[in-house]
Amino acid sequence: MNKETCVVIGGVYAGINAVKAIRKSFSGTFSKKLRLILIEKNPYHFRKILLFKLATKDKDITILLKYMFPK
Repeated sequence: MNKETCVVIGGVYAGINAVKAIRKSFSGTFSKKLRLILIEKNPYHFRKILLFKLATKDKDITILLKYMFPK
């Protein structure tokens, strides 16, 4: 089977939302022919908008990408 490849560079908000939108747009039969690759130097997404939580002792402001996209 010949697969098309889509590469998204950067696991920040734009990259993550792009991956989610592509997966949603191509769900169904075409999704089996599409290989989606997210390139990010860190294995996690750093949620900058939650930096204020560090002051409240809630230190979980990162999310591992493997939990966001298990497939």
